[in-house]
Amino acid sequence: MLRGVSTPTRSPGQAPSEGIIGRRRELDSLRAWLGVAVGGAGRLVLCVGEPGIGKTRLAQELAGVALAGGTAVAWGRCVEAEGAPAYWAWRQVLRSLGIEPDTVLTGDLESPQDRFRVFEDLTEALRGVAHKNGLVVILDDIHWGDEASLLLLRHVAGQIGGARLLLVATFRDLEPSSVLDGVLPDLLRSPAVERLDLRGFDLAEVSQQLSATTEEPSDQDARAVLDVTGGNPLFVREVARAITDGTWRPQQPPRSVLDVVTARLNRVSEDCRRLVQAAAIVGRDFSLSLVAATLNQPVTQCLPLIDQAIAYGLVDDLGETGEFRFVHALTRDAVAASLSTTDRVALHRAVAEAIAAQFANDLSEHLADVARHWAELAPYGEAATARGWTLRAAEDAVRRLAYEEGARLYHAALALDPASLSDEDRCRTQIALGRAAYFAGDLNACADAAEAAASTAR
Repeated sequence: MLRGVSTPTRSPGQAPSEGIIGRRRELDSLRAWLGVAVGGAGRLVLCVGEPGIGKTRLAQELAGVALAGGTAVAWGRCVEAEGAPAYWAWRQVLRSLGIEPDTVLTGDLESPQDRFRVFEDLTEALRGVAHKNGLVVILDDIHWGDEASLLLLRHVAGQIGGARLLLVATFRDLEPSSVLDGVLPDLLRSPAVERLDLRGFDLAEVSQQLSATTEEPSDQDARAVLDVTGGNPLFVREVARAITDGTWRPQQPPRSVLDVVTARLNRVSEDCRRLVQAAAIVGRDFSLSLVAATLNQPVTQCLPLIDQAIAYGLVDDLGETGEFRFVHALTRDAVAASLSTTDRVALHRAVAEAIAAQFANDLSEHLADVARHWAELAPYGEAATARGWTLRAAEDAVRRLAYEEGARLYHAALALDPASLSDEDRCRTQIALGRAAYFAGDLNACADAAEAAASTAR
């Protein structure tokens, strides 16, 4: 096994596989594509479906099959918040393969052509790892990916035909993403690309999933759950938990996963609720040390609280010291929705300050995250602070050759209470925006920014 290559048979934070319900046909297809890829005909599989339909779970099962056959597996996860550094998913992939990301994803920011070399370097790095026994790369939730990351995916997809490489990219088909919409048609035209659409469970599969956590359900019970959930596996699982812990009310069924999670959140202790609410502001993945710093508490005092959150099915232990993840993005959404405006604003401030303190020696990978939290505070008198962090994040994105992300962040900085921005600072930001747009190949946006800068200067 290669040093640094992901070795679990599952994605971090998930229980060991006990078999997968209702996905045998899809798993058989993935096995076949894996065989073709390891044989030297690379493939990209686009796994598509609604939230909670089981995209990640299916990818975990594939990872187990690949590792059992001696094929390396690397994961990269896009995050729902606009606080991840550029190329974040690819940086995770490279790190899990024992490759320092900055040795690959770095070039001359003054040369737009140099980004092609960077894309080629990453492709060759993947080919090099895949050459021996094959490689599976799983990119989860690409509907949240930044534009530069998706352009890199498009490039790799076009170059893997002769590589022993299987790429699997999951995304929500109902999630609005202008960035993904712009790249998806090109991906689907590639001869190396397959599309795998996931459907909801039928009655037998719902009954089977209920049986895993509850007493043998009757056909009537299974039909009631199918009617409420539409066969969405995550929703079925959450309803099964609610039946087990007594929060299920047949006469008043939940309307969504959020309803089920909210009911469970009301059953944990007040201190546990406060901890998971702070964690929800940090993000889907979080370190206990950062949450503890946010709450101004010692980590040891938070340990029994995180154990309680795990016991109630709110979060998973990633298996890495102090690292945790909400069991699903919808779970995190439900916890965040339980916060009042006052508490949410206070937690964003506390998280921003905790990140800046914890990573003071090297903030480069955390600038966009700090900027995201301050942006939430902009309507409450912190626009100048938010703008300062956003500009730093934009400069960092451009330095990393993620020109599209840099342009987005410069736009965001200009939109933060524009009346409070001096003409000089506005002009400088517009010039920087134009430069980023030029490098991204968006000449219309470049011209617009240049005209706006000239107008401001006059």
